[in-house]
Amino acid sequence: MVADARFDKLSSVRSTIATGLAPVYWLGNAPSEFGDWFAGLFENKEDLQQENEDLKARLLILERRALKYAALASENNELRRLMNSSEVLDDRVIVGEVVGVSPDPFSHEVIINKGRSDGLRTGQAVLDAEG
Repeated sequence: MVADARFDKLSSVRSTIATGLAPVYWLGNAPSEFGDWFAGLFENKEDLQQENEDLKARLLILERRALKYAALASENNELRRLMNSSEVLDDRVIVGEVVGVSPDPFSHEVIINKGRSDGLRTGQAVLDAEG
């Protein structure tokens, strides 16, 4: 054992013995393996019913998700259609910068650096980065 552990001189002997004993090991382990295989052929009725109930619950969850995703896809298509409709209009965009904000909490007024000379008129819509 010392010669094998320190100098690795008996590895070929160990390999030959392992090869010769492989069929013996397989035959000794065969009844256990066969028993496990045979037991796996038969399932308990309660186990199958429980698995069936679990699968039905999972199916309901997945069907609900599928409906949710279908609704989201429809909404996404509608939003894309609406976004593309702005190309049909002849809109001109004027980019302005906020230079002042009214301190009155009831008025919600801002002052921008664009005006009548830039083509703006009273009542036009103003959008920020969030729409």
